[in-house]
Amino acid sequence: MQRTIAKFTYGWKVYIVITYLLSVVFGIYKLIDNNMDKFLVEVESDIDLQGLANIPNYIWNLNLLSLKDQILALREIKSVDLKVILPNKVYITTRKRKPIAVWWDYERFFLVDDYGVIVSDIVSEKDKKDYTFIVGVGAIENLKRITGALTLSNYNGKVASMRFVGKRRWDIVLSNGTLIKLPEKNEKEALRLLDKLLHSKDYLVVKGDIIDMRLAPKKVFLKRQKNVER
Repeated sequence: MQRTIAKFTYGWKVYIVITYLLSVVFGIYKLIDNNMDKFLVEVESDIDLQGLANIPNYIWNLNLLSLKDQILALREIKSVDLKVILPNKVYITTRKRKPIAVWWDYERFFLVDDYGVIVSDIVSEKDKKDYTFIVGVGAIENLKRITGALTLSNYNGKVASMRFVGKRRWDIVLSNGTLIKLPEKNEKEALRLLDKLLHSKDYLVVKGDIIDMRLAPKKVFLKRQKNVER
């Protein structure tokens, strides 16, 4: 008898809980149904989203990962931050790629960022004067490493042009005409040694010299061009 009563009581409690949950779900459904316009996605973005796939009407259909991937697929975008504020606000903040160089592939010119990503295939004559000029097969694939080394050196902003030689190493020309042949590896160490040479009290190097550092740090060769006076 007691077991029967206990089972009845337990069953009644389960029924009450289920009924309560159903009423809550139904209430939420009615609330949403009566306020659908409040859940329409509203996007505030610093970029034009017209080139992206259709953004869903309602917030619960929004796939943030897919949206982020679509935005990062735009070649001018470097990074993106998505912020959702319920019930329906989506804020998109992007960091755009900034060109640092003009790359010539022996046929066309391109603006590229410090990662070697092509930002634009429209290059003006002004761009060619304002940005570092780079050339060579494999140059943009290896641009990040050399720009990182230059950023840590005293020559960031003083490079006029760079050529990636033999798919292995860089020749760089400073704005004063000095040519530096860097080694295949250890560009950072070579640039530190270069700084000591250029700032030597003995004036070992003058503008326009050719500094062959392909065997640095063991050996460095200096060659003065004929049209350069000491």
